[in-house]
Amino acid sequence: DRCLPCFTKSGTARLWHAGLNRWMTSREKAASLGLPVAVAQSEVGGVQPIAWESDYNWHARVGNGQHITNVGLVLVSALANLKLRNAEKGDVFFTIDSPNFADGLTERKEGGYTLDISGVKVHIPTKEKALEAHKIVHAQRIQLTAMTTPELKSFMLGIKGGNMSQFNKAKNKDAKIPVVLQSWFQAEIQSKFAAEESTKGSSKKVPAPPKSSSSKKVAPKETAKDTASKKLSKQAVEKAADVTDPPEPVAGEIEEEPSYLARIIILQQEWLDLILEGSKVMELRKSSLCSEAGTFYLAAGNTLRGRCEMSPPISIDGLDQFKKLESEHKCKDPFYTFPCVGHGISKLQKIKPLEFCKLKGCVGRSLYRPVGWTEELEKEMGKAEEPKKGTKTGTTNKANQKTRQPNIKTLSAESLKGQKVEVLDAQKYLCPSKERLEAKQEFLKRKSRPIELHISGGLLAHLNNEAFARAPASTGGYLLGSKDEGDPSVSALWVPKWEDQASMCTWQLGGKELEEWAAGLDLQLVGACLVVPNGDRAEVQHLEVFNALVKKVCEDFILILTGKDRMSNCYRPQGGTMKPVEMEVHWTGNYSLYRAKVLSKELEIMQEIGDAARKMVEDFRKAPLKKRKELEAERNAKRRAKPGTEDSESSETVLGNLRNACAQLEELSDFLVENLSGFSDSGQTAADFRDLLQKKAYANVELSKLGLEPPTDVSSAGKCLASTLNLKAVLEEKCRRRIANDSHTYNGNKRLGTT
Repeated sequence: DRCLPCFTKSGTARLWHAGLNRWMTSREKAASLGLPVAVAQSEVGGVQPIAWESDYNWHARVGNGQHITNVGLVLVSALANLKLRNAEKGDVFFTIDSPNFADGLTERKEGGYTLDISGVKVHIPTKEKALEAHKIVHAQRIQLTAMTTPELKSFMLGIKGGNMSQFNKAKNKDAKIPVVLQSWFQAEIQSKFAAEESTKGSSKKVPAPPKSSSSKKVAPKETAKDTASKKLSKQAVEKAADVTDPPEPVAGEIEEEPSYLARIIILQQEWLDLILEGSKVMELRKSSLCSEAGTFYLAAGNTLRGRCEMSPPISIDGLDQFKKLESEHKCKDPFYTFPCVGHGISKLQKIKPLEFCKLKGCVGRSLYRPVGWTEELEKEMGKAEEPKKGTKTGTTNKANQKTRQPNIKTLSAESLKGQKVEVLDAQKYLCPSKERLEAKQEFLKRKSRPIELHISGGLLAHLNNEAFARAPASTGGYLLGSKDEGDPSVSALWVPKWEDQASMCTWQLGGKELEEWAAGLDLQLVGACLVVPNGDRAEVQHLEVFNALVKKVCEDFILILTGKDRMSNCYRPQGGTMKPVEMEVHWTGNYSLYRAKVLSKELEIMQEIGDAARKMVEDFRKAPLKKRKELEAERNAKRRAKPGTEDSESSETVLGNLRNACAQLEELSDFLVENLSGFSDSGQTAADFRDLLQKKAYANVELSKLGLEPPTDVSSAGKCLASTLNLKAVLEEKCRRRIANDSHTYNGNKRLGTT
């Protein structure tokens, strides 16, 4: 097609090599362009080799360049007309470096290099350090790419000062990876290389402590209102809502007055003292104070005591994460339900106590207004607008103006004439009662408690239904489940026979039948349970009936006690006492699935099935026998009408086959009786029955005459059991008749020589 093959940067990076019969690698592309990416090439060319392994994007580096073989003839012709100057041995005419620096690494005009990581730029003085930093970041990027989104979130939470708000705004994993990489780089790498650069440029002057804006004394003749008016007038003209970055903190207290409408966090005195001491470096809130890092003033009541910078919020989703951050926020128990947020505190500056005007209704946060501020004074100054929460400017959001709720419409004053009006104390009226407050605290405590055991609600209900039907007698059972570390659960119940319930104090660990059932379910014995249906409330002393059992188990053995109120409590024996265990009852999900085996109930069911099968056999013997005699008589009449017919096999052979079929049918019926309940657990029991049926040829032939399919569930297994017993009874009757009537083959043919 008269087109030269060319490496391209805009299209696909793949190029097929016909000789090698595969795609070319990036190193092979560079070598084909004459770049010394191997030691042998550099030795032949007399140049320094390229550090090609320091960059991972050589496919793009060699883009838009023709292949050297296409221009080889032109180069040979040009070089043939040139004369090389004389040079000493070992002298190098020129050197070839990398065509470009690694992705995100650029050289600075004033010296050094700049590494760009997702918009964060750091200046590195030497090339070796720059390549080292780029290599570390590149390796971290590969690790982050291999993570899932939940793993990225966990990694982000472990980064101190990570921008969780930006992480949550990212729509997919590809957008979240640069945010995580940027936060990790700022926390782990940037400080290391920035510190090296700062030591070289330590000749910079240290900024002087900030000058106090309130150092001037107020004239004694001026009132507080006049002073506030002057301050507000000056700040309103300068648009003080556009706050500039605060100065760096210095040691000790300084005199400082915030700008008008500066953001303030109101704290209790004990928490404020911990922050000023430097031991509390994180503030917890139910909702975020700001979406980006910003400056806040710290106050207790209406008195300012300090200034700090709040980091973007990090999400605290559970009690485990809350406990891990306890050394930073200093709270032993959570004040809010999860999830809540935490803001890191940095650049703390103590200021001399300064009072401000705190408006009524300000809880947790406020805006700075000097003492003597009034609404009339603000109106006189032009109705200055307060800045939007979380921003530095005083502009308002148009979208919020459209969605803002209208003012509440109240009745006119005339409508209150003749009505009785009672004035209530809002503080007392809105305060919850003591009982409601305690109930709410108990609910929050119960909701945030650590879960030590998961159990199915259906399993507990099943146990209660069986146990309360036997009231006032107590009922016990074994609990089976898994002991996975950090996630133990109970998912199966084994209740011994009713006659064994009276000797609960002599129970032992498991038993052959219980162990086989547990092994089939891939579960293990994890505890025992007891239901006491009599009495007002079950006491822990009732569990003493399991003392002999507890002595032979380990400490992770659990005991569940249920009383008359059907409320279940879980305990774990520890040091001769019963330690309460927090368990979570599941009604939905995987933990809600359970299996139960009540031995007495299963025996009753098997007895009922056996009685029903025997009744069906008896009914079959009585009713259909007369009709079958008539059919046999008709067959014998037809055969007698055909002369010369003889019995194809002897009576002894037919009788032996019938006896073999009866014996095999009896084995099949025994298997169905013993494993009837197993048809509900899995398909293994049904498969075992099919294998047994294939081995029993005589029984298989007789059952196939009835058109009966192998059972797959409990219902079809019961029908198959009844049919098997019926068929066995019919074949036994045939055997008895053959023995009683030795002169007849019972198939319509008389034996020769008989009368």
